[in-house]
Amino acid sequence: LEAKLIIIGEGPERKNLEKLITKLSLENQIILAGNIQNANNLLKAFDVYAFSSLKEGLPYAILEACAAELPIASTNIGGISEILEEEKSGLLVPPQSSEKLAQALKKLILNKDLSRKLSQNAKLKIQKEFKYSRNFLFMDLDYLKKSYSERGDIIKERLKYFKSVWN
Repeated sequence: LEAKLIIIGEGPERKNLEKLITKLSLENQIILAGNIQNANNLLKAFDVYAFSSLKEGLPYAILEACAAELPIASTNIGGISEILEEEKSGLLVPPQSSEKLAQALKKLILNKDLSRKLSQNAKLKIQKEFKYSRNFLFMDLDYLKKSYSERGDIIKERLKYFKSVWN
């Protein structure tokens, strides 16, 4: 299975990842993109979305991937199971199980019908079930925009993105 992996974001494991990528000669298959402002605008360019966090509440990243109609393989932590239902709107794996996450991603890549079904169901679910909470989300983002001027541009873009998803 040929694939390119693009990792967006930064973290304390970057140096270890760079070393591992070099050790395994995967420089042409894995891109460590770092932090990208408005990364949600790039989601439509991807075929699948992997979410491997070990600790989360209700992550915006999953909502953004659903809105972009990406098939998602994710660790089953925090509030993710409130968004993704196994085999209905995503594939869920136990945390710290890279083997199962890899299997789930492979399943999504090889089974286009399943991927299409899951991604469409996920988008419909967030449009339907998270519609009520959007007022809180918008109020919260407006509050953050006013309170944290150094993050205003980022928050303004997210606000615009979420408004476009729910309108």
